[in-house]
Amino acid sequence: MATTPKANAAVATTRVRANQFHPFLFDAAKVSLWKADLADFADLISSLNAPNGVAEKVMLHWFGASVDRIALFVYAIHRIVPTHVARELTIGSFRADFGRADITPDVEPTIGLIELENCLPKTLFEKKTRKAPYFGSRFLGGFGQLVDWCSFGQGQAKVDASISALLGSNYSRASYVFALVAGDQRFSSDALSQTRLQWWRDNLQLGHGTTTATFDQVVQLGKRAVKILEQAR
Repeated sequence: MATTPKANAAVATTRVRANQFHPFLFDAAKVSLWKADLADFADLISSLNAPNGVAEKVMLHWFGASVDRIALFVYAIHRIVPTHVARELTIGSFRADFGRADITPDVEPTIGLIELENCLPKTLFEKKTRKAPYFGSRFLGGFGQLVDWCSFGQGQAKVDASISALLGSNYSRASYVFALVAGDQRFSSDALSQTRLQWWRDNLQLGHGTTTATFDQVVQLGKRAVKILEQAR
């Protein structure tokens, strides 16, 4: 049975050590664990338990509570099981809320950086003077972070000691991808807002790839992806 948001807060007080990559080893037991965690997270952000949304700090603490949860976050967004994950990863003058690495023999390595924003009613869109709402300042600010990573941070990442040590001789062949997770579609469920969000996802790409998702989409994508793993067992 899923734990309550109060229980989640207690669990989240113990977090993964920040600013370093931690290895993640996938096995069959992770499927059941991820399934339970997704149900737990869905409860956390539900309209019943969080009618006014969820603050960014709560999200950061929830996913940062374990290597398994960060790996689940990555898998739900990208459908890729990472080999390493990180929390509050500092690269030069930039910092990512979460990081991941995929290092597999005979395949070019990938470094991924994830920016997480809050999950409040005005995160995605804000109503101002015009009839159509504006994109929210938190959403735009989060995407601006991805722009900084792509235009400046990527160069710093290529000479970062921790990433260089992790990649070894493959450091020059690595690809860098970026993701932004912000808001909840239940606060912007009208057709215009949904169309604008979909256009953004389809058309605004940075470098080798950019993913934009809401927290409720992370739950939906994660459940589908874990179901595939269940069927493969």
